Amino acid sequence: MVQEKPGPHHDHPDHKPGDLDQHGHRDKKDQKEVPGQHHEHPGHKPGDLDQHGHRDKH
Repeated sequence: MVQEKPGPHHDHPDHKPGDLDQHGHRDKKDQKEVPGQHHEHPGHKPGDLDQHGHRDKH
């Protein structure tokens, strides 16, 4: 399995919203915010959403 890394998501076969491409870039285009605790993730920026849709509120 590919390790998640920061960068723009590239289209790829079997693409699903929110998945990782072959380079480890997450598709965030249609990501929805959901309540819950923000998890640390590659490319983290204050106030962003993690891979689960949890907003960084710190």
